[in-house]
Amino acid sequence: MSSANDYKQSKNPLHALTSFFQKAVEGAPILTPRALRGGVLGVDIGTSSIKIVQLSYGDGSPRLDTYGAIELASYKTPDASAGANVSLAEANALADLIHEVNATAREGGCSIPLASTLLSISDIPKRDDEQTRILISHDAQQFIPVPIQQVALDWKVIPEREAGIEGFDRLDETNNVRAHMQKVLIVAVIKEAINARAKIFAQANLSITFNEIEMFGAIRVFRDHISEPTLIVDIGASKSKFYTVNEKSSLCAVHSIDIGGRAIAEQIARKMHWSMKDSEDALRKRGMQESKEFSREANDDMADIFTNAMHEICKNAVRFMDEYKKEYARSITKIILIGGCARMRGLREYVSEFCSVDAERGDSFKSITTPFVLADSIRDAGPQFAVATGLALRGLETNR
Repeated sequence: MSSANDYKQSKNPLHALTSFFQKAVEGAPILTPRALRGGVLGVDIGTSSIKIVQLSYGDGSPRLDTYGAIELASYKTPDASAGANVSLAEANALADLIHEVNATAREGGCSIPLASTLLSISDIPKRDDEQTRILISHDAQQFIPVPIQQVALDWKVIPEREAGIEGFDRLDETNNVRAHMQKVLIVAVIKEAINARAKIFAQANLSITFNEIEMFGAIRVFRDHISEPTLIVDIGASKSKFYTVNEKSSLCAVHSIDIGGRAIAEQIARKMHWSMKDSEDALRKRGMQESKEFSREANDDMADIFTNAMHEICKNAVRFMDEYKKEYARSITKIILIGGCARMRGLREYVSEFCSVDAERGDSFKSITTPFVLADSIRDAGPQFAVATGLALRGLETNR
């Protein structure tokens, strides 16, 4: 746990730290007009794959230049447990992907995994910026288990629904005055994770202009389509993550559970005595609905596996929605499904029925100009590219 001495190196230790909400990484190059004309990359490095999206401006609005994903399994050798070997494998995969999809941009942003972050939502009295920073510096000590030198720290006030609330509320019954509290999201990112991303980009001959925690990229993609409290469910390879956002698209809570596509595929492989590749194919082809590509027995066996996994994910989604309602006295009215597993057949319908809330597959390219002839395939790929698209959008917006 950090000691108070860790925070005494500067009167205001937060001033010198990286902002993951607005600014580029400290010391990183800013995207130039030339880079913007050539496009901006959003790179999402996950546990099992890398996704990239290249955007540029066309007629005043974001335009999709290219996108793609590559699996990491074939790049990782048995001795790739060491950090240097992992970075090299990911850099090689990223370079191959850039070439494969004919991406022309060489600058952009990269995702930071939720696992490399520490987050806390704290109630802090409303004060001016300087006083707020001091309060946050003290509060951060309570949840950061490593020395402050090992993390980059940032914070953001969660906007209130009501407008015009002053810094103090008067209690009519007693005529006492109490400080009005505000909710503040405090984020600490392990610097080692930032350095690892920079190394991957350098080895792939790319220039990293900013890092961003994955959830903020995903939220950015859907902000124009969120008008009520919403739960974004990201079902990835190793984990399922839940992002609760309010009607202003501000993050209110984050949760994760150790259920993802890889665990589901492994269960199928063991049950059916199939290879992982065949099991992953079944994950996409069968999903929550029967498929004629499989026998009745195979469909029934897979149904049990899929239903058990999705039941656990949905049970947690309901719990997180209930927590939001208890905390904010408002109900979540929509669920957005993203991640590779969000493309499963029948998942949207299952989630909607289980949670009694409208669920939709996240269309990451909904507000972006895309080639008309590729509309169907791009829409199908949408849930998988939410984070990468959000990163590319930030690159465009920050440097217009």
